[in-house]
Amino acid sequence: MTSTSCFNISDENITIDGKGYTLTFGDASGTDQLDGIYSTKKNTTIKNLKILKGSAAGSSASRPGIFFNGPTSGTIENMTINSTYYGIYLLNGGNISTENVTIVNSSSYGIFLNASVNSSFTNVVVDGAMGDAIFLAGSSNENYILKNVTLVNTNSSARDLVIDGANGTSLIDMPYVGNYSFANPAIVV
Repeated sequence: MTSTSCFNISDENITIDGKGYTLTFGDASGTDQLDGIYSTKKNTTIKNLKILKGSAAGSSASRPGIFFNGPTSGTIENMTINSTYYGIYLLNGGNISTENVTIVNSSSYGIFLNASVNSSFTNVVVDGAMGDAIFLAGSSNENYILKNVTLVNTNSSARDLVIDGANGTSLIDMPYVGNYSFANPAIVV
């Protein structure tokens, strides 16, 4: 267990292949924002890994399993992310492809996107999100694609899906989405 982000990717064209291992992260103080994997660089690939927030980590900080802050391309695939605040948090980047990912027991959002244009999620399961399962935010022409995304055991006092200004969002082969909110979106279903 570490007291900082387990992986802080600071160079372009980096691949982390977990080969099925588990990455446990967190700190005992519960006050710092720590990430399982943090990247600001393009062409970051994270695959074949299980990410788990450590039991010593408090729940008061955001602690995403994966936080991409500004990369202009990347891949997240064949992952399980468990007991984090955000499962996946994408901010101010784009062209991020996420496939075959399961996010379990996030204490807030399963997936949170803000201004990450042309990002896609395919064959993703969000199970047991305590906050909104998926929150898509943006200003215009975000072009998010959600294909075969399953939301289960979500919090009945939160929403399964929020689309807030993320124009150009496509929902393809989506199983049941119960509680949702659309604010100024242009959606293709």
